[in-house]
Amino acid sequence: MNKDRDDTHREELRMWLATRLRVEDVPRPLWGWLEEQGDVDEVLDGNRPLDREDLLGIAKERLQFAKEMAPFVGGSPGTFTSARVLDPAGRVGKHRRVHHESQIYDPLLDPLAEVMGQLVAAGVPIDPKHAGVVGELLDRRAVQLEAQIDALINPVIQRAEAFSLYLAKLASADPKVKNFRREVLDDGVFLSKEEAEAFIFSPATALFHAAWFKEEGVPFVGHTVRVLELEILSSRRPRRLRGKAKVEWEGGEIVSPFEGAVLSSDPFDRTAVGSESVPALKKSVISDLLLLDEHLRGRFPWRPLHQDVLQVPMFVLTGIPPWVEPFRATVPEGYPDLYQTVDITVWPWVPVDEVTSLYESVRKELNPTPTTSPKRLALFMFVLEHPEVEVAHVGERPQVPSWRELHRLWNKQYPGGSEWHYKDVRNFQRDFKEAFDQITNFYRSDTWFTKISATGWDVLK
Repeated sequence: MNKDRDDTHREELRMWLATRLRVEDVPRPLWGWLEEQGDVDEVLDGNRPLDREDLLGIAKERLQFAKEMAPFVGGSPGTFTSARVLDPAGRVGKHRRVHHESQIYDPLLDPLAEVMGQLVAAGVPIDPKHAGVVGELLDRRAVQLEAQIDALINPVIQRAEAFSLYLAKLASADPKVKNFRREVLDDGVFLSKEEAEAFIFSPATALFHAAWFKEEGVPFVGHTVRVLELEILSSRRPRRLRGKAKVEWEGGEIVSPFEGAVLSSDPFDRTAVGSESVPALKKSVISDLLLLDEHLRGRFPWRPLHQDVLQVPMFVLTGIPPWVEPFRATVPEGYPDLYQTVDITVWPWVPVDEVTSLYESVRKELNPTPTTSPKRLALFMFVLEHPEVEVAHVGERPQVPSWRELHRLWNKQYPGGSEWHYKDVRNFQRDFKEAFDQITNFYRSDTWFTKISATGWDVLK
């Protein structure tokens, strides 16, 4: 398979996986990990046992792991001192290696570093062959803890925390929030984090409506569920399911049928029948919670980092205020072979030096190429503006009529005595190639992207 076809199939696979995960795009750390493990190549091979559904299962497991580890860092203000949606430090994928001093919260590495630190502190032995990786994680955790301590006395973080508390109070007074809490939480008593997670990932709350729980005397938390039967009535949208579930709790049990349309916006994964996922049905308790989530996100600036879909539902159930970060830097996907941008979102009260520091740290990690000299910029434009010059696509060679002729035309504009005059056509060609490297490659060769080759511009005619 040639490189163009491989890249096309790889991008199609990534789009398919994003659709099945119900996200706009597969998170970069997750996709990089899948490529690093060789899972993507194995699926693309076609002759290997791993298929697309297997890849989906692996991706869901990794995402679920990240969600389950989130409470270890708690989404606290100190965790998000410099928000970003960037790849973790170190090597991810085939061409990615970055070096930086400040480490910004990462949804996969930091929870893992937290757990690893707890295991080491508890005396759990480390396999020597993994000692290097564990050491890097523990170093990362130490840096992160230091950043969290610094954040506690940072007035920007303190103001953001105060504003987050205000918004939570405001949201708690929302009639829809009050109605849901009155209906589901006994006397408005908040759930613990563990109880809230059990509530969200329970098949019972995903299948049955709130009135069913009250009619049957089933508690919203403190029950176990086993789906006995699950039948897909329609695979077309809206999908419809029916089946039976056995719910047990202290002092009782019930086997109850269910049927309904699938809520397509349900982001949570519940495995209750073999390896098959149980989605939420419309009019279920989870459906009501997700509609409330959508309502609150429309009213408040709760666009959590790293697509943390648990943040707002956890607020409704636990009362923990969603964190409103004072600033964030994101790197949209763009077209990695052509360009990449940095988007910075910031509250107007954040000091300029904080924003500057954030941009400098992101720019340092991206490691962009410097802007070339005015002379070389003019030379680059001069060559490309020639009607007979054609820029090469991947695997092709550029078309240049004659470097000697281009050299002659350039010197006609900049005759002898001008600082931009070239005596030697080889220097003329060399400067163009160096300008080409700097202008067409946003990043240096040792960072994120495969470098666009200047090969083909070197044929001297």
